[in-house]
Amino acid sequence: VLFRSYCAPKGFPRVGPPTEIVASPKTIAFLYDTVNSSEQNAFRVIPVDGRPHDVTLNPSFYGDSIGKWEGNTLVVDVTNFVDETWLSQNGTIHSDKMHVVEKLTREGNVITWEVSIEDPVVFSRPWVYTRHLIHGLQGGHALEEAPCVEHDGNHLVNTDRN
Repeated sequence: VLFRSYCAPKGFPRVGPPTEIVASPKTIAFLYDTVNSSEQNAFRVIPVDGRPHDVTLNPSFYGDSIGKWEGNTLVVDVTNFVDETWLSQNGTIHSDKMHVVEKLTREGNVITWEVSIEDPVVFSRPWVYTRHLIHGLQGGHALEEAPCVEHDGNHLVNTDRN
């Protein structure tokens, strides 16, 4: 029996929302929690200086991100993905034509993270989901709110958090 081990990252957007955000005038860095994940040193660097996507880049697990501000919302446009990642732990696939728009809006200590995934090869319509992050707790890390409430426990299909 041949056993293969693949150490590829989850990629974006499956890695989820950033745990920390570091900003400068021209660039924003998203850092991801690698302690509770199979990711190793996961991060994304997002230019917010008005440049277009870099068409010379090779496709990657995290794609090519460019950002802009629309009022108090950071809008990140992501293209140029490999088709080797899943969008969920259940094996939801995508093609290399996937396009993701990520929006982060802060109101008080809550950051709303919205992701819209389009893929003309795999999806008939955009897949949109939203999470809410609480900012400023436990040493400044953004913590994700619980995804369900106690009465929803019977609807969980598995306990895979990665």
